Parts: sequence; C-alpha cells; structure tokens
Amino acid sequence: MQVTCYLTPILISKCWKSRAQSITSPVRAIDRKNLGNRLISWFNCIAIGIFLGMCFLGLLPDVLRSFTVVLKKHDYKLDFPIAECFIVVGIFLTLLMEQSVLSWKEMKDSHLRDDVEQNQGLLEECEMQDLSDEPIYLHEDHDQELVVEFQNSSLPHSNCREENSQNVDNLSIVNRTNHVRSSNLLALLVHQGNGFSLFIFTLANGLHSIFEGIALGLQTNKIKAVHYFIAIIIHECTIALAIGINSSRLRFSFLHYMKYAFVYSAIIPSGILIGIAVGHAPGSGGEFAALIVQAVSTGIFFYVTFLAFLPYEFSNQKDRILKVLFLVLGFIIFVAIIYFTS
Repeated sequence: MQVTCYLTPILISKCWKSRAQSITSPVRAIDRKNLGNRLISWFNCIAIGIFLGMCFLGLLPDVLRSFTVVLKKHDYKLDFPIAECFIVVGIFLTLLMEQSVLSWKEMKDSHLRDDVEQNQGLLEECEMQDLSDEPIYLHEDHDQELVVEFQNSSLPHSNCREENSQNVDNLSIVNRTNHVRSSNLLALLVHQGNGFSLFIFTLANGLHSIFEGIALGLQTNKIKAVHYFIAIIIHECTIALAIGINSSRLRFSFLHYMKYAFVYSAIIPSGILIGIAVGHAPGSGGEFAALIVQAVSTGIFFYVTFLAFLPYEFSNQKDRILKVLFLVLGFIIFVAIIYFTS
C-alpha cells in the first residue's frame, strides 16, 4: 500500500508532463505546463500541512512521552529538558550535513568556473590570431558567427579549433554557475538542495517508522495490536502519499522512484522485528539509545519541514494566500487521522 500511495502522484505528474509535451500549440503547451506546476505546488502545500501536523501532533508528543515513561521506569528525576535538547541536536546535525554538501558543491562549481574562464581566454586568443584571415563581412559584434566560421575554416590552427568546441559548450555551464553563486542561500537550497533535503526528510521519516514498528512489536494485547496496526497503516500511507507528491517535482527516473518505494515500504516490518528483539533484550542502554535516535530524527523532521519545504513553496510569489489555505487543509487532514485512529 505504501508503494502504491508513493508512486501514484509521481505517475500522475509524469503523465501530465508527457501530455503537455505532445500538444502542438505552444500557447496551450505553456498554459498546461503552468497549470501542472501550480497543481503540484498546491498538493505539495497539503503534504507540508500533513508534515506540520506530524511534527506537533505526532513526533513531538511521542518523544516527550517516551522520555517520561523511560525516566519514570528507571526512577530518574531530571528537571532538564533532555528530550528537547536532543531534538535541537537533530536540527544542528541536519544543518551541518546540508551546509557541508552545499560547500562542497560551491567549491566544485568554483573550480569549474576557473577552468572555463581559462579556456575562454584561450578561445579569445585564438580568435585574435586569425581575425585578420577571416572574411571581411564578419563583424566584431557577431561572436557566435565568428566562432562558427573559425571552426569551419581550413586554417592550420587545429588546437584552437578543438579548444573552441569545448569552450562554447562550457559557456552555458558558467552561466548556470554564476546564476546560482550570485543568489542567496535560500535560492541555493531551492535550485540545488531539493534532492538532498528530500533524502534527509525521508530518512527521518524512515527512522520514525522504525519506532512505530517497535511500538507495534512491543504490544502484548492482540486487540490493541490490531488497532495500532490499522492506525499505523493509515498514517504511513498518508505520509507516503505526501512524500510522493513532494517527490514529483524532482526529475528522477521512474526506476529510482521504484527502488526507494520498495526500500521505504520495508522499513515498518523491519521495525516490528526490531521491536520484538528490543522487547526481549535485557538492560536499559538500548532503551536510552532508541530514545536519543528518536529525538534526533524528530529534529531532522522539524528542520526539513520548516527550513526546506516551506521556504521552497513560498519562494514563488504566486497563490500565496491559497497556499496557506492548502497548508491548513493538510493540517486538518492529519488532525482528523489522529482523532479517528487514536
């Protein structure tokens, strides 16, 4: 069921885009593409509203309750907000990972830009060497025509012709690099950090799913276990649908989506097995380790929801009020799920 819920919005998005490309009229094709992007954005806001509800009505209460139960079980009395502290640790870890990836990407783009600028200087030098031998009807302001004539001529500068073909191809890379480097951090996250943010988010959700499976595996009452299993299925299918909507804006191959869907759907059964093992394991070290990982994954969830998904959607100036309404709708959907399955 998780695989179906995750892949459905991705398939709909791909079919919509393929039909938009088959339209012969340019105006209709552009209108259809814009409508598709707006629909994806609206449904994505609903998904973010579900994530907001999961943050404040699902993850945070579960972490606080788990810390309270374990500390009370082992007669530990702490006035320090230890659960909230580990949640913040999760936020800092996510920030560190994201900024490390962006720093590496900026460094790589900087080296690429330096190489292209050096090659561009060689291109200009080659043009100056053979400018006197070119036909007189070529004007200086026609740079692209000058390069084409230079490449097609029978002049003896073969090395320059080879460099020309490489440098002209690299000019578009420089333009893209300059566009990203001149923008602020938010734009950089929007243009380059989407796939990474979604990966971190799904990783955090996978960790949370493991803890749901652990809670199910620790149930001893059969009736409660069945009720809890139904609640988990409804909850996880809703989250899988929301993540699928969020993933539909990324340009991955369908095989990539299939691999992730099957791995993600195997997380809860793995969590159930872990829960059975934890339930029969002696000692309290495993319980505290599980609590710490659960709190850190909650911090990851908070960070990506508030500092990646929300800024991405509201960086576009269209439909601001409508997007807020869709956020509220997604939150109401999660509230209804919690209310009827609790």
